[in-house]
Amino acid sequence: MAGLPAGTVTDVPLKPGDDYDYDPDSNAWVHNPPPVSDDQVNTERQRRIDLGAEFTLSGSMVIAITGRQQDQTVLLGSSIAAQSLATGGETNPVMVYRDRDNQIRNLTPLQMIELYTKGLTWITAIMQVSWAMKDGTGAYTSGIPSDYTDDSHWPTPTDIGL
Repeated sequence: MAGLPAGTVTDVPLKPGDDYDYDPDSNAWVHNPPPVSDDQVNTERQRRIDLGAEFTLSGSMVIAITGRQQDQTVLLGSSIAAQSLATGGETNPVMVYRDRDNQIRNLTPLQMIELYTKGLTWITAIMQVSWAMKDGTGAYTSGIPSDYTDDSHWPTPTDIGL
């Protein structure tokens, strides 16, 4: 050890875990967790998408949606049907949607298109954050942050103007 005479014996505390390294200057173990993996970021991204978000539609209707794959498929199909209805001049709330809170919502074709568009925009923003973390770009030039699950890293609909 630096600064100690040869043959000096010091007590070294027990290693608390595999992700600790010994610092001889402080005679302590320093926590060095392994770097966050791309798969961990992917898992967090999917968790957030699956959980979903709330969106305010024209007419001040607030709808909570989930972003699971099956939900995305339903919204895509509904938006395609809504486009046909809107093109045909339908303006009444003839489209039925069951939201994340299990409430039945009656939407106009334009509201259904708006819901799909806002949901897709939000999912894309979530995806872009995960890509920036993994690629070390944008706000993440230092790579994936150790607190990558913190809400401050992930956009909400409000953050992106939805």
